[in-house]
Amino acid sequence: MPTSHATRTVALPDRRLLEFADLGDPTGRPVVAFHGVVHAHPIWALADEAARRHGIRLIAPDRPGYAGSTPQPNRTILDGPHDLLVLVGALGVSDFGVLTVAGGSVYGTAAAGCLRPMVRRLALVAPEAREPTAWSAFRLGAAVRRDPWAAARRLLADRPVPDQQAFAAPARQAVVVESLTLAFAEPGAAALDARLQTLPWGRDGTTLPNATRAWPGSPYLRMTEMAPVMAWLARG
Repeated sequence: MPTSHATRTVALPDRRLLEFADLGDPTGRPVVAFHGVVHAHPIWALADEAARRHGIRLIAPDRPGYAGSTPQPNRTILDGPHDLLVLVGALGVSDFGVLTVAGGSVYGTAAAGCLRPMVRRLALVAPEAREPTAWSAFRLGAAVRRDPWAAARRLLADRPVPDQQAFAAPARQAVVVESLTLAFAEPGAAALDARLQTLPWGRDGTTLPNATRAWPGSPYLRMTEMAPVMAWLARG
């Protein structure tokens, strides 16, 4: 399992850069993947093999302040669809699926609602998962910047036993370490992300695609069992 993938950036109208990784099958059905609060695009390496097997091109952007994406201190949930529209336009993608994990479900839901004519299917993995508070995210970020491996081990040690067993392999732990490191590259970005999770953003008026499905459970365990999700996305 590779712990890093080649990334690219697109320039946004306000001169920010949006970084993204291209995983899975490069000629497959495009699916945009939204990471959770404490992770960045490397976490989707866990889904790379399943995406390739089912003919899915996984496009994994990093939100502002994550990895190489320029920070946007005053952003809101509804700024995301504007960035996504620029990204898919730059890639020549006219219709796509949306895949989210944990706290990424807020952003994926907003994107699917705002860009509904372009979104074929919406897959929500562990949308009910509890994300950290802004203060907890800030503290985790400080720990990651001190020692990312130690922080990752503590994070996994606090997970249920099935999650710990799923991430016993060093290769999977390395994915978590890289993902955490890039998620907290910019101090405060994940804390802002956590705060935005608690604010109203107009979801009540959002119409989702008819093909919307959730896979509840632990986000960590689910990320190691992505074949059924990819198979469902491939049908759209």
